[in-house]
Amino acid sequence: MFGRSQSSAESGWAGNNAFHRKKIAAACKRGRRSPHPKVGTQAGERGLERKPTAHIALRTDGPGGMDVMEYEQQLTPESILPVKTPVILLIDDNAIQATIRQAILRRAGYLVIAALDPVRALAQLLNGEFTDAIDAVITDHVMPGMNGAEFVRELRKIHTDLPVMVISGLDDAEAEYEGLQVRFLQKPLMPDLLLANLRDLLQQEIQIVA
Repeated sequence: MFGRSQSSAESGWAGNNAFHRKKIAAACKRGRRSPHPKVGTQAGERGLERKPTAHIALRTDGPGGMDVMEYEQQLTPESILPVKTPVILLIDDNAIQATIRQAILRRAGYLVIAALDPVRALAQLLNGEFTDAIDAVITDHVMPGMNGAEFVRELRKIHTDLPVMVISGLDDAEAEYEGLQVRFLQKPLMPDLLLANLRDLLQQEIQIVA
């Protein structure tokens, strides 16, 4: 490559790659389009209002030649910064109920760890045995060995701010969760209400951390 040794070319390629990645990250964080001449204009040509986009082009001059990767992405609060997929611990001794809720949550994009035994789930959570950090807990109320209120009471000794949603068919069970900072919802719970309340819980947690 113009008289340069292979090791020199590889070094230059790595440097260019890192440089362009930094430019991409900076463009996304600023929420503006990168100064690239090939900005898509289809929306403008049709006379439609154009939403903020980031047109990102990455060129890497590697030993094997030039690789070009381009794409245009609408900038939203979710796309500007990387967002970790929330991990939900779902506890319900009813396998059918747990399977249905697990499917609803997974289709909505969540990672779900389902547990049928609240005592075992509590031990795993307190001992840090789960591979991924838990972002929220959804638990039933009436369960053998330990009901939802007992589970949350033990959980709060270690995780004081972890978002918790309790789903129960007993309206008078809510009193058992007084002071435990939970979102108490009654069965039957439609999927859209389940997801809306979970999003709200997670958003509140983000605002607290921020």
